Amino acid sequence: MKPPQITTAAGRELMSDFYRDQLLNDTLRFWFPRCVDEQHGGFLHCLDRDGSIFDTDKSIWAQGRMSWLLLTLFNC
Repeated sequence: MKPPQITTAAGRELMSDFYRDQLLNDTLRFWFPRCVDEQHGGFLHCLDRDGSIFDTDKSIWAQGRMSWLLLTLFNC
């Protein structure tokens, strides 16, 4: 199957729908709620492919990035 052409309005709409679906129904469903640190606050970002936590260290960059992502999604 030939990928949609992003030079057309229909192609851009198809790609937009695809990426929105992947973000909301795949990526966010993997991360939430398992990344929320209920005990200490913030977000755990060292998750293995199966979703298990392999490190509880939290970088300030990752905390800010996750907060930015959630606020951006909220404002959409």
